[in-house]
Amino acid sequence: MLLFIQVSSLNVNGQELKVGFIPGSGDDAGDEDVAFERAGIAYETIDSNGYTLGNLSKYDVIGVDVVAYDGNADLKSNYTVVNQYVQNGGYLVTLDYQQDNSWNTSYLPYPITLYDDDITNSRDVTLADHPLFHWPNEITVDNFATGLWGANRYFADGAHEVSSKWEVLVTDVTEGWPLVVGAEYGDGYVVFSALRTLQSVTDAENQEVIEFLQNLLSWRYFFTNQGIARMPYPANGQTEVFNTQELSWKPGVDVVNHYVFIGTDFNDVNDATIDEPLGATVSEALDVNSFDPGLLELEATHYWRVDEVLSSSEVIKGWIWSFTVEKAALQLPFASIEKVTAISSATGYDPNDTVNEVGINDPNFPDQHSNGTGDAWASSGTDEPNNVWIQYDFDKQYKIHEMLV
Repeated sequence: MLLFIQVSSLNVNGQELKVGFIPGSGDDAGDEDVAFERAGIAYETIDSNGYTLGNLSKYDVIGVDVVAYDGNADLKSNYTVVNQYVQNGGYLVTLDYQQDNSWNTSYLPYPITLYDDDITNSRDVTLADHPLFHWPNEITVDNFATGLWGANRYFADGAHEVSSKWEVLVTDVTEGWPLVVGAEYGDGYVVFSALRTLQSVTDAENQEVIEFLQNLLSWRYFFTNQGIARMPYPANGQTEVFNTQELSWKPGVDVVNHYVFIGTDFNDVNDATIDEPLGATVSEALDVNSFDPGLLELEATHYWRVDEVLSSSEVIKGWIWSFTVEKAALQLPFASIEKVTAISSATGYDPNDTVNEVGINDPNFPDQHSNGTGDAWASSGTDEPNNVWIQYDFDKQYKIHEMLV
């Protein structure tokens, strides 16, 4: 099972989206590892043995790499099987440009003619009213703002026009060219994008392009699973969560109530029901998309799921998310303290000796501190009573549980 993992600004994680990836070739290929990691998406590579309808059908989406239809001999030999996958209900999307001079107009379910024209930098576009731009992120023309995609990382070898079988999803305002098109085919859907998305995410690393990549891959899955709760907070897999953390999520469409299950055993949370909660804590009939679980166990990984109750009374079982609660305390390395300042110091005493392990290295007394001169710190003794202080400047802000000096 392939999972979304945490991303920086959007919690599309924890979704059981199964992504297949057809690799490309050449100098522009090979960006997928970095791009998918930045998008927080895991994938499986489809190799030469994977081009059977039975294998392809396990994927919710198949993404095609840069110039894969040019340099991937297995894809070129089996593109009809890939198109049959779409016809049977699958979703196929090109994630980067394809080579015009080796393009076969039969590669996709409907013909497209490619030209050797590039647009080197992002610029004004218009967007169709399509769910691709709403699930899971809201994509606007700002995601294609001038210069955002990086130099020579925007559009290559695309179409100048397409037949009525295709719906134009993204249009370049200047030339009127269709940058991204989509079409239903049988029970499935195919998107052809000549945008250099994988390369831009890898090189420019702008969040706006990362969000577009997330949508390219996952919009159809989210759109066809609208009743499912999504966007959990804390994010799926998040660590160092406060033990007083309230849980929240974005509810599905047409949802009237929520059932929340939470516990420290994955199987209990996965298998729990309202009538058989097993070891999970259950809260039912919530009319808000948040839940206060009370004090959470420190240092424990907590699993939780939200089942959505639709207006029709149908219950949509949610995905399993997890987070790990902060430890009671972590010992900070001495390097975390950048400066030690004291009101004064007696002769032979240094305030830095309170943090640099001086006086605790005697092997005869491993659990004790020396009381010898110079093995600790003392003020001068001439300071105003009740006004003796020592100050520690850290390299960043920490929440201190206790401090022993």
